[in-house]
Amino acid sequence: MLAIVASTQRYNFKAKYMSSSRKTDNSIRYRPEIDGIRAIAVVSVVLYHFFPHLVPGGFIGVDIFFVISGYLISSIILNKSKNNTFSILDFYARRIKRIFPALSVVLITCIVFGWFALLTDEYRQLGKHVAASTLFAQNLMLLSEANYFDNASITKPLLHLWSLGIEEQFYLIWPIVIYVCTRHKKNIIAAIALAGFASFFIGLWYLHKSFTSAAYYSPDSRAWELLAGAALAWFHSGSRSIRKVTRLDTLLAASGLCMLVFGLYFIDKTKNFPGLYALIPVVATCMLIFAQSENIISKAFLSSRVMVFVGLISYPLYLWHWPLISFAWIINGSDPATNMKIALIFVAFLLAWLTFRIVEKPFRKSSYSQRAIFSLVAVLIVTSIAGCTLYFRQGLPQRQNATLQGYPGDIGHDEFHKYIATHFVLCTPESIATTALKWNNYTRCMQSKEGNNIDIVLLGDSHAEHLFIGMAEALKNKNVAFYIEDGSPFLSNAKFARLYEEILRNPHIKTVVLTMYWHGRYGETPPGSSLEKEIGATAKRFTDAGKKVILTDDVADFPFTPDKCKGRRWLSFSDSTCVITRAESDKQKERYLPELQEIASKNVNVELLAEREYLCDTTSCSMIKDGKLMYRDTHHLNINGSRYIGEKIVADNPQAFQ
Repeated sequence: MLAIVASTQRYNFKAKYMSSSRKTDNSIRYRPEIDGIRAIAVVSVVLYHFFPHLVPGGFIGVDIFFVISGYLISSIILNKSKNNTFSILDFYARRIKRIFPALSVVLITCIVFGWFALLTDEYRQLGKHVAASTLFAQNLMLLSEANYFDNASITKPLLHLWSLGIEEQFYLIWPIVIYVCTRHKKNIIAAIALAGFASFFIGLWYLHKSFTSAAYYSPDSRAWELLAGAALAWFHSGSRSIRKVTRLDTLLAASGLCMLVFGLYFIDKTKNFPGLYALIPVVATCMLIFAQSENIISKAFLSSRVMVFVGLISYPLYLWHWPLISFAWIINGSDPATNMKIALIFVAFLLAWLTFRIVEKPFRKSSYSQRAIFSLVAVLIVTSIAGCTLYFRQGLPQRQNATLQGYPGDIGHDEFHKYIATHFVLCTPESIATTALKWNNYTRCMQSKEGNNIDIVLLGDSHAEHLFIGMAEALKNKNVAFYIEDGSPFLSNAKFARLYEEILRNPHIKTVVLTMYWHGRYGETPPGSSLEKEIGATAKRFTDAGKKVILTDDVADFPFTPDKCKGRRWLSFSDSTCVITRAESDKQKERYLPELQEIASKNVNVELLAEREYLCDTTSCSMIKDGKLMYRDTHHLNINGSRYIGEKIVADNPQAFQ
């Protein structure tokens, strides 16, 4: 690593990139401090993904990238439009030369490495994400899957390409908007302001409605961050950029830098992000860019050789870092050791530097060539076809490393949802079923018998769903249904409003089993409230309507996947121990269980039942019971687990379900 950094001494960055302090017809003035800001962004993201406790808000590095991208690309378009040299085709050709080479290398490497390292379901998922990434639609793909902060995100090696999808979707439209405004002499800043405010308030609306995934991944709720950079580019265009450097520039840069540092440690995954909190990195980045290059902060820190070097390799570094930690987590079956993470960071920098030198620079230096552009597009198309093949061929199960030692009933998510779909019926009414969550083509709202005469409803998130099989089969004389959403079943959560309305409207529903991923979603409690207040209000709403409410605690949340119970993977250095200590399990419920107990103690029509105890003894908790695997990921039960827990709950608490 030191050798790589030392090699930057051979680069004369100023001589190479700062040939002019004024814009020309084909380029804009190079500002090394912007590469320094890029360095802050990418290092923040890398540290957050490898050591989240060190930089809890490191994910705001992506917001910094959005502003920088909006500023630089808009500056180029505005400059060329002003000089009547802008071409839509030339713009997209340059984007292809900038984005496709490194992206193709990373995607192909992931496919090849996945052949050896991934099991069937994992390789199939990778294929789907490769195809989505080649279409720059990974953000849209993720909208139908778990949200960004879900534990399952670590098992998606291409998760991070959501941000690239948003950028490229933005640039499908934005150059045309500028071109039309310029040709027809329309007010560009008015278009920026109108679109920016609309995008910002769309994001706030998503969060208000608890559409957290949409707020995070949708281009319409993120466009304002790129437009903030575009507004700055408009301000810096033409004569507006010619002004003397003053102390105000240094003060502005220092304030922006302090604001970024504040954001990196104040914002964390418990905050309602992006929303208003995203203003912190966006405004801070605008302040740093607005300040002139010659201010003290830029000259002494942001424009230093090391910062500029990291900024120059920031794109390939961003591309490489997440697949490395994701593959390491998958192979290990749990979070890699600290020394392994440090080694992977060095590898990420090495791969980024090699990609920059061998792949990116030759394409940057090359003149425009239709053959080169078509070649890059062809490579990405072939990569997309390969991804589709992996997906539709079920992850190529004939591979030597496609499976590990199985257990009776050992299944994945697809098989779990398929079992429910083929053994039970769609939930009623139709309005609830048609708007329910989906897993691939499977509707995640089912019931055990036909008709609207539902007796018991499991209400919550996927942890209510994973109890359904066991409880439905144990309660053969009852019509059991599950209604779920991706979120906490709080009365204040708008996602659940239609479900509450249906449960309250249906007089046949006598019992509501209210549960969720308590440990994982504890941070979703609204500011100023508490889990006890939120769930207490929900329970009271149902009990006031004459319905009985049953709360359950939760099964243990493991720091490794079920694959660790089946033996070692290729390249794995971890053991195959399949337990956590009872102390670890008890620590998970320390925050939420007393609040659930308090709710049950205050309302005679609310009962609290235990799940956790059935898979734990006095010293440990295990994913395996009676020689059968009970989990399908770190915290979701499979069919075995659902049957075992469901039958135990019903057998031990018969009066609760009468």
